[in-house]
Amino acid sequence: MRNFTMSNQEETLIEIVTKACDLTIEEIRSSSRRSNLVIARGILGCMLRAETGCTYQRAGELVGRDHSSVISYERKFKDNVKFYKKYRDIYNTISEEYSSQYSDVSLDIMSKQIFQIEQQLEILKQRQLSLMKN
Repeated sequence: MRNFTMSNQEETLIEIVTKACDLTIEEIRSSSRRSNLVIARGILGCMLRAETGCTYQRAGELVGRDHSSVISYERKFKDNVKFYKKYRDIYNTISEEYSSQYSDVSLDIMSKQIFQIEQQLEILKQRQLSLMKN
């Protein structure tokens, strides 16, 4: 794998997947085809694309595969969630944990943005009032 820095979201997602599957990232990136590793790779690849906006290339690098593997993970994702209970349970666990970690952050960012917009509106109102007086 190339040496590059990961975003906070990528690091968090990898950490959640490794904990939920009781694996190390080295095991996930290994060449092993054990079912628990295949499931972890597939979920991680799909979620990296969906949640962090990774390219296929980047997601592949993070899971130790090439871009075509990530494309395959995405193609199989709906059927795996629908028909494969073990996959679905692990995915739901990871998804819930990831969402809980980022929902508070998103609300905090939105609150700050709303506050800034309110301040800007107040400044504009004051300017408009001063122009009307003149």
